[in-house]
Amino acid sequence: MDKCVSAGDPCLPAYCDEGTDTCESSELNVPAGNFWMGCEPNDSHCYPVENPRHEVRVSSYYMDVFETTNREYADYLNNMNPGNSCDGHECAYSTHDDSNLGLYKFDSAWQVDSGYEDRPVVMVSWYGAKAYCEALGKRLPTEAEWEKAAKGATEHYIYPWGDSLEANAANYWSDADPYKAGVYPFTTPVGFFDGDLRHGYETFDGRSPYGIHDMAGNAFEWVGDWYQSNYYLATPVGGWSIHRDRLSARCESCAAAAGTTALLACAPRTASAAETRRASSSTSDSVASGPGNKESFRRIL
Repeated sequence: MDKCVSAGDPCLPAYCDEGTDTCESSELNVPAGNFWMGCEPNDSHCYPVENPRHEVRVSSYYMDVFETTNREYADYLNNMNPGNSCDGHECAYSTHDDSNLGLYKFDSAWQVDSGYEDRPVVMVSWYGAKAYCEALGKRLPTEAEWEKAAKGATEHYIYPWGDSLEANAANYWSDADPYKAGVYPFTTPVGFFDGDLRHGYETFDGRSPYGIHDMAGNAFEWVGDWYQSNYYLATPVGGWSIHRDRLSARCESCAAAAGTTALLACAPRTASAAETRRASSSTSDSVASGPGNKESFRRIL
């Protein structure tokens, strides 16, 4: 564990153990090996695009433990990409344009509404997620990498924590967490569902088998692959992920239309891997993913 010196240095307050001066590591290793990708046999909510279930082998890589936050993405835009241009596309869109809260542009600077600093950034295009990861020397995970990090290699979970939807394990529409009020989006701080009592709300530990937070709920997460509905029929590795907190869920249009409300679920996460492949997403009752869609983003080293 790293020492928590101050907000954002070396880790965000949300990463810190409450009442201590330590914080969780920002990246965790997902070891090389095989796993079963796609619809689990005991999952009754699968869509056709999640089949056929197939075995995939991926190389070892490191995945961000937390979704990229509003604070982190604002720092990137203000200090590394003031033109908000990512491969000829806008990297991010101001949440205030849709009367929402979070990341917004005021005059020439990107700012974050008070209380939203440590929540996952949304309204970020796939190009914006990709450029952010690359600016940090990382990349978006492939769909297969994403799904393995979410469900584990041998657990074969439907949700990151098991096969049953737990009401207080992830941020989805009916979980009744203390952030379901005020102005949209009703995201929770990254890493909120860790099994601790927070603001009078008893959370269930929603981390994946590898210890990665928010792989179900909170926000869609982008992956590096382009979506193809029948991809599972043609290749041993696959591209995105709807009942949406389920880990095998895949979706083409969840966040693809820039500027729509779907992008409110868009936040980046990064991964680092010895070998670049596709990473998958899966989320439970109300979370999805994106051109592979997992609209938030993590990075891979």
